[in-house]
Amino acid sequence: MSTNVNAVLQFVLRSSAVLLLCAPVVGCGDDDSTPTDAGTKPGADGAVSDTYTYRGTLVSIFATDPSGAIAVPHLIEQLDNDTGKPLVPPVTTMSAAGTGAIVFTGPRGKHITYVHGTGTGNESTVDTVLVNADPSDIDDPLIRISSAGLSGVASGSAGFTAKPDRAGLTGAVYWLKDHKRAGTIGCAKIYIDGATGPDLEQDQRYNAPSGLPVPLDQQSQTAAGGVFYFANAKEGKHTIKVSLDDGKTFVGEETSLFIPFSNAEAMSDYKGVLVQMAYYVEAPTNPTPKDCPFK
Repeated sequence: MSTNVNAVLQFVLRSSAVLLLCAPVVGCGDDDSTPTDAGTKPGADGAVSDTYTYRGTLVSIFATDPSGAIAVPHLIEQLDNDTGKPLVPPVTTMSAAGTGAIVFTGPRGKHITYVHGTGTGNESTVDTVLVNADPSDIDDPLIRISSAGLSGVASGSAGFTAKPDRAGLTGAVYWLKDHKRAGTIGCAKIYIDGATGPDLEQDQRYNAPSGLPVPLDQQSQTAAGGVFYFANAKEGKHTIKVSLDDGKTFVGEETSLFIPFSNAEAMSDYKGVLVQMAYYVEAPTNPTPKDCPFK
């Protein structure tokens, strides 16, 4: 398992930040096709519907195209982005056996996309929670999830013990040019819930260039991939701010997110939850500080 750790966590804590239907945090694969969004096209009267139809594929964490489909059906559910409660009426679907195909129609706007983990032992999949996700805006029709056999490694590299009443929270800091993702930001520091320093109680960490999260005494800011990690984030609402000057000023807009449940409440046998998010900074060029060692 150790030979796969780097690739897995680098991807999981690289893809989850995108618009989060890319299950974990830098591009979500090489497929530049777009999901069907029939509900948002103007009608004869010029009006735009408030629903969309998403079409995609559930794939393994390494996948770059639908050939990496997960054959075992998974329940996929849309939750309210602010409360974590199921939508009314509910919006759910099962990925297709064999092909992993996903189709569902629901309201536009930001939601939580929840892929229920399933299976037993190392073959079980990890509950995946994609917050602030608007499937109608996603340019990668792949939802990626990891198996239990490729998870649980971060605790060793980053020196923490996962708590049953908490959840893992990962994300990356991206810079946007003309409202489009252009790259990630290095040497950024993350501040959660109004804190003025690292949140040790929620086991704050950053991912090293290797892709693995490491203790703060080894790395206290984002590497070039822009990835951050809270190993034991609390359930409920959080806010995230980002600074490039040790908290003197902040870049981008403070981002809110909602963690709907804890590891103990996971559907998978593994009893693990990975929440994924993105933080965006609009800038004409990459705002990574010039003296940043991570380029």
